[in-house]
Amino acid sequence: MCKQSCNDTATLLQVVSGQATEIFKRHPMPQFARLSFSLIYKEEKDNELRTLDLTCKNEQEFHLWFWGIQVSTLSAAAAAAAAAAALVAHASSCHQAS
Repeated sequence: MCKQSCNDTATLLQVVSGQATEIFKRHPMPQFARLSFSLIYKEEKDNELRTLDLTCKNEQEFHLWFWGIQVSTLSAAAAAAAAAAALVAHASSCHQAS
C-alpha cells in the first residue's frame, strides 16, 4: 500500500554521468562506470540533497534513460520559462491598459 512517501515531492537538480557521487565512491563498480549515472535531487520535506545512483545493463539502456531524463528535464524547464514569460507579458499589458 501507499504510505506517506507517495505524497513527498522532490526537485531534480542535476543528472550526472559516471560514478562521481559519494555512494558510487564508497561502492565503486569500475566495470560499469560508462553505464552509470546519478540523479541529484532535493527533498521538499527536509530540504536535503540526495542522489539516486543507477547502473544500466547496456549502452542502449543507458542512453535511453540518461538522455531521456535530460530532454524531459529541459522540456519542463523550457515550458516553465515560457509560461513565466507569458504571465509577465500579460501582467504588463494589463498594467498599461489601466
